[in-house]
Amino acid sequence: MDNKITKRRLTNLLAYDWIKIIIIIVAVILVWSLAFTIGAPRASTGQVFNVFYYGEFSYQKSPSVINYEAKNSGAYSYDVLSLDARELYLDYYATIMSAVSSTHEGDIMITVDSMDKIQSNSSEFRNFVDGYGYEIYDYDSLIKDAKNYCLLNSFVLLQNDGSYALNERAIKSHFAKRMQKDPRFKNKDGEKYKQGELNEIARIKSVWNNAIMLEDCLNNHSELRYNYKRFAQLIQKDPDNYKDEVYHNTQELTYGLNLSALSGGQVDVNTEYSKPIFDENGTHIYSNPIVMCVFNYLPHQPDLQFESLGFVNFMIKKYSNFLNDNALGVIA
Repeated sequence: MDNKITKRRLTNLLAYDWIKIIIIIVAVILVWSLAFTIGAPRASTGQVFNVFYYGEFSYQKSPSVINYEAKNSGAYSYDVLSLDARELYLDYYATIMSAVSSTHEGDIMITVDSMDKIQSNSSEFRNFVDGYGYEIYDYDSLIKDAKNYCLLNSFVLLQNDGSYALNERAIKSHFAKRMQKDPRFKNKDGEKYKQGELNEIARIKSVWNNAIMLEDCLNNHSELRYNYKRFAQLIQKDPDNYKDEVYHNTQELTYGLNLSALSGGQVDVNTEYSKPIFDENGTHIYSNPIVMCVFNYLPHQPDLQFESLGFVNFMIKKYSNFLNDNALGVIA
C-alpha cells in the first residue's frame, strides 16, 4: 500500500478533515490543562485567610484592604498563602454563609450590633451567632486552645523559673511530619527546607505570644468583651418555636470583640468603622458597637487555626494602645 505523504494528499486532508484536526488539537489542550490543574498543589483551608464584613455600618477600609494591611504588618505566618475578603449583605447572606460553612471558609467576621436592630430582633451580630455559633469561637476558648496547641505538642515548655521557652526540636519534628507532602519542602537538605524550619519556629512563637497578649488585653480591658447568650434573639423573636432546652441552656460567652471600645491608637477606629446614632437635632449621641468575631474551624485546620489571633491583635494594636508586648508569659 502506498502510504507516502504527498502534497496532494495533505491538501485533501486539510480540505476535508480540518474541523476534525482542530477538535483534536483543542481536546489535547483541554486534557493537558485539566491534568495540570488537578495535579497542581492547592492552598488548604488554613492557608487561605478570609475576612468578611456583614451588616449596615460604614467603613473606610474594605475587607480586602484591611486583610492586606494585616499581612504587610506581619500578622500572618509564612504558611498563609492567599488572602480573600467578602462583603455580605442581607439579601444573599444566608446563601453565601451556607456555602462557606460547608467548605470551611472564613476566619474573621466584622459585623454590627445596633440598638435599633436589637429592638426589632434583627441584629446582624446576634443573627450570625444564633445561626453559626457552633463554628464561632468565644474568645476565651480561642486563647485556651491556642495555648494548649503549643503546650500539649511540647512546642512551648514551662521553665523552672516560671517563664516559657520554645522547644525547637519538637517544632522541627512536627514541621517534618506536616510538610511531608508539601512540594515546597521536598529536599530536607536544601536551604529552602532549613528556612522553612526557621519560619515554623517563628510561627509557633507568634501563636503563643499572640494568645498571651490577647489574654492580658482582655483581662485589663474588659470593655472589649462583647458577650452574648446564643439564641437569645431567636427566642425573643419567636418564643413559641424555640422552647427546647437546647436553646435555653446556652451560656453567655464573649463571642465578639468590641472594636468600638478601642482607643489610644494612631488611628481612631470610629473614623474607619462606625454606625453612629444621632438625636432629632442631628447631634451625634454615640456609635453602635462594631463587633469582630472569629470562626472556629479547628478540626479542619489544626495548625493554622490560630492565624486569626494575628489579625485580632493587629486590629487591637492599630486602633488602641491596649496590647502589651511584654505581658507576663510572652517569649522574647
